Amino acid sequence: MVKYNPETYWSRVGQEIEKRGGQNFIAGDDNPYYRYKRLKFLKIFLDTIDFQAKVILEVGFGPGGNLRHIATHHNPTILLGADISQKMYDIATRNLRSFSNIQLTKIDGMHLPFEDQSVDTSLTVTVLQHITDEAMLKRLVQEICRATRATITIMEDIGKSHQLAGEGAGINRTVDIYKNIFAEQGFQLRQLQFLNTKISRWWFEFSWRVYRRLFSRQHHEGDQIGAIGKLLIGLPIAITRFLDDLFVEDQNLAKMVFDRKTDRLQVAGAATAVSTNYNTINTQGVPLSPFLPARCVSAGQVRTHAELEVIQNATATVDTNLAFKAR
Repeated sequence: MVKYNPETYWSRVGQEIEKRGGQNFIAGDDNPYYRYKRLKFLKIFLDTIDFQAKVILEVGFGPGGNLRHIATHHNPTILLGADISQKMYDIATRNLRSFSNIQLTKIDGMHLPFEDQSVDTSLTVTVLQHITDEAMLKRLVQEICRATRATITIMEDIGKSHQLAGEGAGINRTVDIYKNIFAEQGFQLRQLQFLNTKISRWWFEFSWRVYRRLFSRQHHEGDQIGAIGKLLIGLPIAITRFLDDLFVEDQNLAKMVFDRKTDRLQVAGAATAVSTNYNTINTQGVPLSPFLPARCVSAGQVRTHAELEVIQNATATVDTNLAFKAR
């Protein structure tokens, strides 16, 4: 058995993507289930992230589909991409050549060529699950956290494995595994959401086993499938897709949002300073709560939800004092 090497593996997948022709942004197998899953992922996961006027980093950009979607629909300031595969880098470079605000980089999987906290928001999409070497996983997470100022969103397949390392091309780890390795780097989990494709996935897994047994015993990820396979997988999805949202699940593709942990005393001090300055010109006892958080945000003193909470709490205290003075 050949030892799994991420760069070699995904470059071979990239070669299969090139054979499809056109601008194909499905990074692995291209079949009706994964096309349906991608459309749902774009609507429910990617389009609910705030990219507006921010510096964005995607680690593991593949053929470039996510970067293209963000650039087209969300008006970021700069989009940075880093990928371990030279072949994926070449494909994405061609696919994204019309976007002047996208910058791509080929990496070694353990180091990112970006300054500390130079990125507003970072994201990965089914990337960390394919890192089965513990040292590489921990190092890459450390690098993502180092380069990110505020928020990291990872969208990875969740399962029951508690292992950081393993054999093969992927590990479906638990949420707690990701929660812990990001916490070690100063980021805390704020949001967890599953995509919910349970019924469609059940049908896909069954039909895929049947197809491979009868028509494609030597299939590798990224290989093209025939018309029979597409019909076998795709026809029932027209029905199962409407059933997926009826069943809440706790595995498969999940969106996990992490915020940088806040020095609450430092932010509270900033809130108090702004409050004091505002109070010197506020002689009417006007409540600060509608104004102060926005003033702190515009001044660059609020970067995460936790910081905003501190500002709002400090504001409430000042409001109380002003109301007392106004009596």
